[in-house]
Amino acid sequence: MKEMLKLSTKTTKFEPVKIEINGEIYSRNFFPADMTQELMKHEKAATEGDMIAFATQLQIMIGVPIKIGQKLDIRDLQDAVAYVSNQIFNTEKDLPAEEKNVSGSEPKTTPG
Repeated sequence: MKEMLKLSTKTTKFEPVKIEINGEIYSRNFFPADMTQELMKHEKAATEGDMIAFATQLQIMIGVPIKIGQKLDIRDLQDAVAYVSNQIFNTEKDLPAEEKNVSGSEPKTTPG
C-alpha cells in the first residue's frame, strides 16, 4: 500500500487519450485543470449547436486542428468531443488495478 499520493504538474499516471481521424492519431496524455476554463468558454455555444465551438473544444482537448474538426460529419464531431470528455473526466477505469480505489476484482451485485 502506498504511503503517499505522489503527483506532478508535468506527468500523469493515466494512459493517453487517443482518437484517429483519417488515419492520423491524435493523442494527449496530460490534461491540466486550467484547460477546463478554456473549454467552458466554448461550452454554451457548443450546447446551442455551434459546430465551430465543438471543433474548438476538440482542438483544446486533444489537438485536432479546427479545420479538420470542421470537416467531420457533425454527429462524428459530437461523438469525438463526448468520447474525449468521457476519457478525461472518467479516469477510474484507466488506472492500473493496483492504483484504483477498489480491490481489482469485479464488484459484486445483489439481485434487487
